[in-house]
Order: sequence, then C-alpha cells, then structure tokens
Amino acid sequence: MNKREVGNIYETKSVEILKRENYDVLERNYRNKYGEIDIIAKKDNIIIFIEVKYRATLKYGYGSEAVDKNKIKRIYKTAMQYLTKNGLEENQCRFDCMSYLGKDFKWDKNIVWGDEIGF
Repeated sequence: MNKREVGNIYETKSVEILKRENYDVLERNYRNKYGEIDIIAKKDNIIIFIEVKYRATLKYGYGSEAVDKNKIKRIYKTAMQYLTKNGLEENQCRFDCMSYLGKDFKWDKNIVWGDEIGF
C-alpha cells in the first residue's frame, strides 16, 4: 500500500468521526494553486480546515509535528482562496489537525491563527 492509499484510509476515518460529531463535510482533498487541504467541514457556521496525518511509529515523530510553519502557510493560503471563491469570507474559520499514531487518535482543534504565521 502506498502513502496515498494509507492517507485515504485515515481521511475516510476522519470523515466518519466528523459525521458522528455532526459536522457537515464540504470537501475532501480540496486543491488550488496554493496547495491542498485534506478535509473542509462546517459546524455551527464555522468552516474547519483539517489536515490529516498518520504515523505507524514515532520514528518520524507525531503526525501533527509535520504541520510546520511552511505547511501552515500553504494551508492558510489555500483556505483563504477557498473562502473567497465560495463567498464565505465572513464566516468564522479554524484550522485543525486529526492525527493517528498506530491505533491512537488525537484531534487538535484551533492549531493556528493567521497572525501566528505572519498574515
């Protein structure tokens, strides 16, 4: 199984969790010229941009640690373009990371704000 196939499995698991928690899933693997966002969801009029990360072991650290400043900038630019394209600029939004380490799951909400990365 390649990395993309593994990624799809964990993105699907994340979508299932979101739906159980009454989130509306708006997009999966949304792409534009700035980058890709794994999942875009909505709950209580808040647009949530979600990065999904999986690690089988700690050899390369926790998946959430891979969401570094450069990755956050790409996600942020991609998200802003999505909001503009869809007329959602006035909506509140947040950035989350759903990470898996083997069978363990962690959902970090509000991982970053634009001010923290120079926007």
